[in-house]
Amino acid sequence: MQALQIFEYESSSIEFEIINGQVFANATSMATVFKKKPNDIFKTKMWIEYEEEVCIQLNYRIEDIRFGKKGGNDKDNQGSWIHEELIIEFARRLNVKFSIWCNKKIAELLKTGKTEIRKQNPLELAKSTILLLTEELESTKARGDYEFEARHNEERQRKKAEKEIIELKSELTSTKTDLHKLEDQEDLRNLYRR
Repeated sequence: MQALQIFEYESSSIEFEIINGQVFANATSMATVFKKKPNDIFKTKMWIEYEEEVCIQLNYRIEDIRFGKKGGNDKDNQGSWIHEELIIEFARRLNVKFSIWCNKKIAELLKTGKTEIRKQNPLELAKSTILLLTEELESTKARGDYEFEARHNEERQRKKAEKEIIELKSELTSTKTDLHKLEDQEDLRNLYRR
């Protein structure tokens, strides 16, 4: 096992570690950068299918490609850790630019056993932060538009169902009235027959 390697992405620390020749990343740190939790992704159907397929193709168990580290004083080492085969897929679900950055770090670690972090000047850092915030805002807006549309569709369906119920009640009342009229006519016929 090699020492923990910490890299900065957008002023946030992302931990990588090589364990038994395999690169692992701290998914908790990765998700935190984008104000998300790993379980938000781990519980999705697509993610579960992806993990299962990785396990089948590489002959691994889930515990071999994703595990948790708890306790201790080393806060950097805690959280959910994921195998190199999952890192890019996980990062892709967080942010496209972040996914590409992770891919470069993994390649660097695999080639050299280490990676270098290029210092950004304050202007570059501000520009990339603005781009990241803009992407996050657009993503949030898109989710909001989808949720609004879903609520709007539900409301339309509810109103349509209420209208159909009123129409059915009206038909039922009308049918009952017609039945009563038929019963009354039958009673009159029976009365005349006597």
